[in-house]
Amino acid sequence: IQESVCEKLLSANVTGEQFLCLSKGDISKFGLGTMGVELLSVVEKARNSHFAALRAFFDDPPSWSSSVAATASSTVIAASATSAPPAIPHDFKCPISLELMEQPTIAPDGFSYEQAEIAVWLAYHHTSPMTGAPMASEPLILNKSLRNAITAWKEEHLRRRR
Repeated sequence: IQESVCEKLLSANVTGEQFLCLSKGDISKFGLGTMGVELLSVVEKARNSHFAALRAFFDDPPSWSSSVAATASSTVIAASATSAPPAIPHDFKCPISLELMEQPTIAPDGFSYEQAEIAVWLAYHHTSPMTGAPMASEPLILNKSLRNAITAWKEEHLRRRR
């Protein structure tokens, strides 16, 4: 049974992110309606372990603060000694996509996410991506300080790469 589920999801090009967001409607769409409750249970377990891993990963580095610019500068300086691009500071990555944020947005849970990513998340969930706790979908507030720090880091990175 597990193989047929995997085959159907793979043939539908379902990504890991999409798998974590599967709903009852999606399960029916993929022709897996007979496994609905069981599959939703598997999805929920995967979500819990995925977000537990993300929480552990993002809780290790220091919280974003005024020292983040110094961290970014030291990352750029250390990376400039090699040809490899510098690592993106953890606080500049969206916890959902793990990509560098362009429009960091503070959600009601107090965490910053890429604006488009948290909007999509909240369209399907009423929980925090980081804690799993219930969360309202508003207000979402642009994190201008973080956006400015990311912009400065990107400018410094581009200057050093030339």
